[in-house]
Amino acid sequence: MSSMSTNVKMAIYFCISAVFFALVVAMPGVAHAGAKVGDKFGDWVFECQAIADGKTDCALTQTLVNKQTNQPVIRLILARSKGGDEVELKVLVPLGIDLQAGVSGSVDDKIPLKFVLETCVQAGCLGTAKTKGGILDAMKSGAALNLSFTGKGAGNKVSVAGSLKGIADGIAAAGFGR
Repeated sequence: MSSMSTNVKMAIYFCISAVFFALVVAMPGVAHAGAKVGDKFGDWVFECQAIADGKTDCALTQTLVNKQTNQPVIRLILARSKGGDEVELKVLVPLGIDLQAGVSGSVDDKIPLKFVLETCVQAGCLGTAKTKGGILDAMKSGAALNLSFTGKGAGNKVSVAGSLKGIADGIAAAGFGR
């Protein structure tokens, strides 16, 4: 894939992400208060995927891009759990991370998040963190969602920060705060 152009790589990544999106978020048949597909809430975007007649899976998403290469690196997904009873934060990180070390994070370096890695596919590895115990409230009032993981073999620790700008409005509009 190294001989492909950056635009082709990005197109492939986003096509795989769309398919992956359908696999990782599950909020069957839940109405969304005031959010419409494509609505932007600060640095977050409301997206939905049809999964069956009359059923959709929706989420607030943010894609973190490497500023040097303009390549998508990490995708953040805030959505209801499969049962629809709680909200989960999912992260799609690149392949080649140290799976044993996992992915960790925090809201503004104060509220810790531990992501459970669930699976790896061509688009990357998926981890999920629960938002119970005040985490969702901390996200609403926070500024940054800090993530870190280690590259396998190289031992390189990677730290990135996602923005929480607009997440409170997005959560309210999507009906995730209920």
